[in-house]
Amino acid sequence: MMQPYAERFSGILAEFGYPPCLGKIMVNNPSWCQSVSEFKQTVGSWYKNPTPDHMMNLAIFMDAKSVSGDEALLKEVRTHLSGYLDSDVGMLMSFARAVNQFDEDGRGFFAQILGHKSTKWILKNGNIPCGAWHSCIGTQSKN
Repeated sequence: MMQPYAERFSGILAEFGYPPCLGKIMVNNPSWCQSVSEFKQTVGSWYKNPTPDHMMNLAIFMDAKSVSGDEALLKEVRTHLSGYLDSDVGMLMSFARAVNQFDEDGRGFFAQILGHKSTKWILKNGNIPCGAWHSCIGTQSKN
């Protein structure tokens, strides 16, 4: 149901000069645009099967921001994931390594905890602001 809108949104971004994310972390990727219940299962699967890609996906997810719609949807999934992380120090350490690989200058998940020194755009690969694509990650509905 949301896919045509996601495709159009991504197409418009491309028309404005924002190239598609090479990692496909975009709103038009069904893996990143799910219902809350589906996303809870997805992040649970990433947590329970800690491959490097899954750890990176967790880091990307934790860095996501709600740009439109009901912010509580993203918060609900993030709270669900935090329930796993809060009880597993070893996994938290693995997760921190993945975050550091993705976020070289410390402006992601841990910067949210520690605070930002300044506000600026971070360019990855000279293309686009670092947060532009994963900021568009969305959830469709509560179920």
